Amino acid sequence: MNRFRKKRTIVEEVAAKEPDLNARPNKPVLKKPGAPNRLKLIQRKIKSAAAGNLPSRLTDDSESDTDIQYRDDIPSPHTNPAIASRLLPQRFADEDDEDVPLSGLAARVNRRDTLAKRLDVPDPVDDIPNQTSDDRRLLMHKASIKLERKLSERPSAEELEQRNILKAKDGSISSKKAMEETKRMLLRKLSFRPTIQELKDKQIIKFSDYVEVTEADVYDRKADKPWTRLTPTDKALIRKELNDFKATEMDVHEASRVFTRHAFSYLIILRKA
Repeated sequence: MNRFRKKRTIVEEVAAKEPDLNARPNKPVLKKPGAPNRLKLIQRKIKSAAAGNLPSRLTDDSESDTDIQYRDDIPSPHTNPAIASRLLPQRFADEDDEDVPLSGLAARVNRRDTLAKRLDVPDPVDDIPNQTSDDRRLLMHKASIKLERKLSERPSAEELEQRNILKAKDGSISSKKAMEETKRMLLRKLSFRPTIQELKDKQIIKFSDYVEVTEADVYDRKADKPWTRLTPTDKALIRKELNDFKATEMDVHEASRVFTRHAFSYLIILRKA
């Protein structure tokens, strides 16, 4: 019996408490191999902030904050060697100035405005190597000739109207008017149409026109009479027809021929004779 007993699980109730929002894990969960420790990074940030008197948060909008320092982005060399050879190194005005060492949070805040980036873009260079502007103009001229030829082969509006592909504006308006007039005329005719009862009274429509009728063979029901309603005359006629059939058409055994009415009448005639 002890083997079949179920094991009872003991659940301990944990008291509810307010969570500590400033708590941090001892070991980072998403730490990559070779990455520096988080505690060391925090200590470095605190030291750099204390040394440079920089704000501790990016969201602090106080008037005592220092101006944001900008740095110039060095343009990366082009992957195409033909284009990279044509690019000339540009000198910026900030190269003559002394480099100000950046440390801590200010080094990450350095950015470039969108307008400054667009102004520093070099002049456009031909992306297609070994091709001059005259060659490109010649290719564009050939392409324009091909397009004009294709457009000349396109059917005109009159041909499309003749093929009933394109409908003219005047034709669509006239067709709409004709449809409206036809609709008005048909509605007027339907308003004068007689009802079914009027057609019945005038005998214009037959019974089979408004009632479903199924075709059937015609039988003469006058000669059909049940067996219980047969009169003695009907019975005599039936018996006579059966005896005539047996005497003339049906083969009757010699032993049973005496039981027919024809045999009885023949015997009676012989006795009288």
